Amino acid sequence: MDDAKRKEIETLLSRLINDADRDTKKPKRTPPRPLGNIQVIRRRKGNPDLHIA
Repeated sequence: MDDAKRKEIETLLSRLINDADRDTKKPKRTPPRPLGNIQVIRRRKGNPDLHIA
């Protein structure tokens, strides 16, 4: 293999590795919490609905 071709491949490989490292270092965002109260209804067979806040 030519030295020029080898150097070109090595630069491309190092660029790809650096891009992959940069992507993994980004902090992962947590989904925002919904605002306000959340109403949950628990339904059981034979029992009335129970509202839970």
